Amino acid sequence: MMRLFFIFFFISGLTFAQEVVQDTAIIDTGYQKIKLKKHQIKAIFGFLGQDGDHSAVTGGEGTEELHVQSIRIIYLKKTKKNNQWNVKGGLDQITSASTDNIDFIKSSASYHDLRGQVNVGFSYSDSTDTNTYIGVIGSSLESDYWSRQFGVKYKRKTKYGGMLQLKLNYNWDELRWGIVTAGIFDFTTMVYPSELRGINWFNKSHRNSLTLSSKYTLISSQRSRLGFMFDLTIQEGILSTPFHRVYFNNDDLRVEKLPFKRVKLPLSIQYNYFISNGLIIKNYFRYYWDSFGMNSYTYSLQAPIKVKYWLWVKPFLRFYHQSGINYFNTYANHSSSKRYYTSDYDLSKFNSINYGLGLKFKKRPSWDRVNGYVFNLENYLRSDGLSFWQTSFKIDVSF
Repeated sequence: MMRLFFIFFFISGLTFAQEVVQDTAIIDTGYQKIKLKKHQIKAIFGFLGQDGDHSAVTGGEGTEELHVQSIRIIYLKKTKKNNQWNVKGGLDQITSASTDNIDFIKSSASYHDLRGQVNVGFSYSDSTDTNTYIGVIGSSLESDYWSRQFGVKYKRKTKYGGMLQLKLNYNWDELRWGIVTAGIFDFTTMVYPSELRGINWFNKSHRNSLTLSSKYTLISSQRSRLGFMFDLTIQEGILSTPFHRVYFNNDDLRVEKLPFKRVKLPLSIQYNYFISNGLIIKNYFRYYWDSFGMNSYTYSLQAPIKVKYWLWVKPFLRFYHQSGINYFNTYANHSSSKRYYTSDYDLSKFNSINYGLGLKFKKRPSWDRVNGYVFNLENYLRSDGLSFWQTSFKIDVSF
């Protein structure tokens, strides 16, 4: 990961040292020629370390140790008439002891997997920059999962600084094994726990999701902004994870099984208050309901503080509570008469808190092509013992 980090900065340095003349618009002000930067690159580097002892792979008991190193590259190109291309690419390297235990290989976090993703989008704005239309297609791929995405988005600026956004997103996914690790596009077998592979547990291997989203923001006073968000997600297909084990109270052992349809309804409200030019209080509350029987509540607080015109410090805090779904039970406590069952603690009842700090270095006059840097550090604690910390670094350049 560090190699990728230094390679990027080396390439960035070479880019900055060269005069970029192609595909650059020039305006004659009468005094000097100013080159308008039409290309933008954002690079994000991250690391996550997780620990816990309720792995769903081993039925709700076992290590959840996980490490993820990630890189994201976002390229934006402005075209004539204020339109824009957007290309996003990413690569994650995942090390997981829990995944080793699909085959009951007892080890430290040594199982390696890769996940790659790419998205391409185009946005068109009208002559007044009031209405914007966005389309995006994308895909992500790892050893047991292939996801494809299509989305459209509409944004409209309203009077007095408000904004209306409508979005539709559709994902169709394949959960078959051997897509990457076998070296061929197999698409014939889903991965089950090693001792349960003699049974065809599911007669389908897809998971489709349709999401409709809306957001409306408005200036509620001279110092405040208010926002309302509503989403509707409908899922169909394999909503279980095929390599999660479930142990029953009669010593039976099966693969996790959940209903094949799910509806999700989150409602959110956001309220930002500008105390002064150097301090903003951002409040966010969300209520969530789904057809599996889960209800959750989220409250987050951010307080960006301007230390200098070029430096913002951004502490944040988030509280979360959820009820368990109707089909959750702990290790060896499920009844074999139940139709659906899981021991995935992500679907159990718990409380969590995460907190952290962000540093944002904004563009300074001496920086020609660098727009800024962002550094984030975050810690997460959950009432069932799961915890993680993660850090990320972002650089934003234009040319």
